[in-house]
Order: sequence, then C-alpha cells, then structure tokens
Amino acid sequence: MAVDYSRLAAGYDRGRADDALDRDYWVRGLREVGQIRPGQRVLDLGAGTGRFSRLFSETNDVVALDPSREMLDVARGKGPFGIVRGDAQRLPFRAASFDTTIIVMVIHHLADFPGALAEVSRVSRGVVVATSDMAHRNLGIMGEAFPSLLRIDRARFPSIDEIVRGLEATRFRDVRIEAVHTAAS
Repeated sequence: MAVDYSRLAAGYDRGRADDALDRDYWVRGLREVGQIRPGQRVLDLGAGTGRFSRLFSETNDVVALDPSREMLDVARGKGPFGIVRGDAQRLPFRAASFDTTIIVMVIHHLADFPGALAEVSRVSRGVVVATSDMAHRNLGIMGEAFPSLLRIDRARFPSIDEIVRGLEATRFRDVRIEAVHTAAS
C-alpha cells in the first residue's frame, strides 16, 4: 500500500528532521559511500521535503525529484536546488545528467524498484541506496509493542540481495554493500 504523502507533507519534518543527525550521519555517510565530491551533480530521488537536497546543495548542484507536489512545496523554501515533480520509473532527464543519485529510505516505496534502478543507471553515473536490512533488523521495544510491524516491513522492503540483483541488472556492476549500524538497528 502506497503512503499518501500529500496529507503528511506539512508536518513531515517535525518527526524526522534533525539537522545535526542529517548532516553528520546521513550526508556524511552518503558522501563517503558514494564518493560524492563537491561540485558534482546529484539527483535526490524521492527527495520529499528536501532535507538532504538542502544539505547537499551547500557543495553540489542538486535536483530534488519526488512524485508529491505537497512534499516538493515544502522543499521549495529550503535552498538553492532544482525541484522536479516526477516518477522514478520515467525520469525526465537526459542520459548521464548526474554524477550520482542518492536514494535514501525510498526504495521500499517504489512499485517497480528494478525499473527505477534501470532509469537511474540511464541518467546517473553512480548511485547510493540507503535502506534498512529487514532480514537483520531488531525493532527492540517497538517489536515487542507491535509484533506484526517487522512482518509488515519485511514484506514492504526489498531484501539487500534483491537490491543488489536490481543494481547488477543495470550498468551498475561494481556493487558494494556497507552495513552501517545505528543505535536503532
């Protein structure tokens, strides 16, 4: 079941955005894993409210892409980056438009993630996918309180092996997996 982000856009960042965590954990990790250098062109696929687009735009030429008009309306006020409403399965960009595409906690929302990865490989020379490995996820107290949550998430999130196969089916052949553990994992 797809999430209707149009209803969540106005308050989305309140429960998720933490500038220090986003900068010091997410953006730092994405830069390291993706070898993203200042000045490179970055596509933020599934950018939502533009949290990561804003931070990357401090040093990079960024385009935030999302299917939700409402989420992008929130992103508009965040910084000097491009904003495009679009579908990951039909990216509205020319071949090799970007140095790197970042896909942060989005792949489980894509109806056809292999098709989206094929599109990413057409428009971008590199890609960094950040997701949860549900096969090894421990929800701790949340799992105790909501026993069906892990089963539901395992059905929604593609496995790491599925993602690797999806990447290898495109021109991304040198796929590396980097496990990064947080206090919540």
